[in-house]
Amino acid sequence: MWGKERIAAALAPGDMDEDRRAMTPPGLLGAWLRRHRSPVFRPDLVPPRRQSFRAAPGPQPFRPPRFPGRASAGIAAAFDGIRRLGRAAVSALLLLTLLAGITTQAYAYHTPVAYFGSVSQSVDEGASLARVPVSLSRTMPEPIRVWYSVGGTATSGSDFLISGHRGQNKVEIPAGARTATIPVTLIDDSAPEGSETVILTIEENWRYAPGFQVTHTVTIVDNEPVVSFASASQSAGEGSGTNNVEVTLSPAPTTAVTFTYTVGGTATAGSDYTALSGTLSVPKGAKTALIPVTLIDDTEGESGETVVLKLTGNAGYRVASLGTHTLTIADNEPVVSFASASQSAGEGSGTHDVGVTLSPAPTTNITFTYTVGGTATAGSDYTALSGTVTVPKGAKTALIPVTLIDDTEGESGETVVLKLTGNAGYRVASLGTHTLTIADNEPVVSFASASQSAGEGSGTHDVGVTLSPAPTTNITFTYTVGGTATAGSDYTALSGTVTVPKGATTALIPVTLIDDTESESGETVVLKLSGSTGYRVGSPGTHTVTIVDNEPVVSFASASQGVGEGSGTRNVGVRLDEAPATDLTLAYTVGGTATAGSDFTIADSGTVTVPRGATTATIPVAVIDDSAQEGSETVVLKLTGSAGYKVGSPGTHTLTIAANDEPMVSFPKWGLQELEWSGTHDVKLT
Repeated sequence: MWGKERIAAALAPGDMDEDRRAMTPPGLLGAWLRRHRSPVFRPDLVPPRRQSFRAAPGPQPFRPPRFPGRASAGIAAAFDGIRRLGRAAVSALLLLTLLAGITTQAYAYHTPVAYFGSVSQSVDEGASLARVPVSLSRTMPEPIRVWYSVGGTATSGSDFLISGHRGQNKVEIPAGARTATIPVTLIDDSAPEGSETVILTIEENWRYAPGFQVTHTVTIVDNEPVVSFASASQSAGEGSGTNNVEVTLSPAPTTAVTFTYTVGGTATAGSDYTALSGTLSVPKGAKTALIPVTLIDDTEGESGETVVLKLTGNAGYRVASLGTHTLTIADNEPVVSFASASQSAGEGSGTHDVGVTLSPAPTTNITFTYTVGGTATAGSDYTALSGTVTVPKGAKTALIPVTLIDDTEGESGETVVLKLTGNAGYRVASLGTHTLTIADNEPVVSFASASQSAGEGSGTHDVGVTLSPAPTTNITFTYTVGGTATAGSDYTALSGTVTVPKGATTALIPVTLIDDTESESGETVVLKLSGSTGYRVGSPGTHTVTIVDNEPVVSFASASQGVGEGSGTRNVGVRLDEAPATDLTLAYTVGGTATAGSDFTIADSGTVTVPRGATTATIPVAVIDDSAQEGSETVVLKLTGSAGYKVGSPGTHTLTIAANDEPMVSFPKWGLQELEWSGTHDVKLT
């Protein structure tokens, strides 16, 4: 049955935790609930017991446990009464206690669900207080403390305060109630900042279960006005006076606020606009303000300049994304430019005007300047220019007159380059340079062709020359003569000048060729035009006349042949590529291993005459049949150059004489010696 120790253990109190947990179920009841996994109890959240009652060996006097707090005396008296009861009374009392404990715990510890009533809310920074409701799914017979954590971008102490139970992050829902409120006190600061958040999150606890909505976000909306420019940019003329730059504030400030800005850009304070203070005060309740920018009208020629205003953050307001405004100052000085980039004019065409435009028209007379350059020479190619032009008030165009001078120099196109220069009262546009090209009016002289060929005996050949345009007066052009041909022997000497009458576009240089008897390769006469006053040399400026030699080319009909020693006379053929106009005597030399007079003979040796009009000739070689013992021998004929012909290929002919002599018989040179009675002996002849 039940001993004193088991009764004490059954009625032992649970652990006490004043911060986070209520009293846990009694010892045996807790064990029973843990064993049966009661759905109204979470065994994992039951803390381990800090007291145990275990009987020592042998009989021990019963000493009831001591309880902390006020319950100690009452519970001790109850245990003293139980000790005086018998075993039957103790058993009945224990059974009633267990039934009462199970019934009480089944009701009291049915776990409620804790949750926030909404996901989020937004409050103005100056609203003082935000209330966050926390709810339970059912009422409880005792107060329930719901624990929560605090996060977000807002800073506790400077942006908000939360007063919890005993300074901890928990809210107590009274017994029998289902809702409580977490008060979030908002602090209205003057720091310019965006919206910030306070995020509350319900934590887990064994007394309740976190529900479907465990997070609530309080968004603190900054109440400092947002300052921005009404537009990103604007333009104004240099002489337009004061231009206001509008600034907007949202919401309107509840007190007067002064905002600051910086000033930059390419314009210069004091010369392009009146210097700005960098601050602007806005009265309470105003939603707009103006920054006045006063422009100064100067006489400088300059491109558009800018005044850049940039809002800077400060206490009491914050700057929006449109925090920069650019005011572009459009220059009101006229823009000066040439009407065109270039033009061309003939050398003798007189005066040519170079147009200049101005936009807008000047309000007073202005004088603009320019420089003069180019390849043309002032005074000889054109009349010198002053370098300035005065434009009257209201005029939009002006002219620079360029007078061209007609000289007699032969020269390529030359240029007069005008370049506008900047000055006070105007500015120069991109088209600030004009080039006037002077086309030379002297004729261009060139050969009609670059080359030609002519036979040595073909007489006179004309070399054509062209002129463009036709000269307005008679002109004489010059040329030089070169090449490999020799004046006086290959062609008649040339003068080196040709006179062309007024209006003619062609001329001829006659080249007369001389027919000599020299045998020579093709020779050249090279004519080259040279520049002078009144014309210039074009292309081609050189002409080559190639003289083709008319002397015949002489060669052997074959390079070799063979004959027997007794074969008589053999003719060696000679040929000419063209028939000579007169009888032509060819020269040759005789060589080889054969001997003239004993091995062969040649009549009129060393020359052969080719009759006029013939293209062949022969050299007769008579072969002598001697009795001398000798091998094959050669007769080598070689043509030699001379006046009236040239030697071609083959220029050498070899005649090979094959020997036909009788064989010779001889005894051995060492002799023969034998005894007289030695009989018959053979003697070998060779």
